[in-house]
Amino acid sequence: MKTIGVLLFLAFMLAVLLESPICIPQVYPFTYLSFFSLLISFGQLTILANVFFFFFAIWKRTRSGAGAAILVTSYIFGIAVWLFSAVMSFSLWGYFGLFVGLILLGVGVVPMALLAAAVKSHWDIVEYIIVGVLLTYGNRVIGVIMHEESERL
Repeated sequence: MKTIGVLLFLAFMLAVLLESPICIPQVYPFTYLSFFSLLISFGQLTILANVFFFFFAIWKRTRSGAGAAILVTSYIFGIAVWLFSAVMSFSLWGYFGLFVGLILLGVGVVPMALLAAAVKSHWDIVEYIIVGVLLTYGNRVIGVIMHEESERL
């Protein structure tokens, strides 16, 4: 049953990887900045790296290393999603949105970007942030499960 879940999550990651070049360039305010393009490319590279590491999770000998690598890339992808959310909070609501998001223990820029994008009807940004958060925590859970399961054996 765990194998089916991992395969479904891998299919979800591939779908996001294939869909993101179509969805993301429609983000309006910061399309001309290289920093914004770098964040999108960085997120796609971590997804591609996770697909690579999932193939190493097939064998029991390399499963622990693959789980640890997936866990590390989930943190890297989480940083990319957080930075994207900070840029979107600032671009959609200015210093107010960024300041309020940072006041909420630094984590608040993600919900603030979601709220700002939803109020301004930028549903592609809302979709990207939600999928990014799901991929971040999904990879984290799967990486921990694979690492702990291989150490138990």
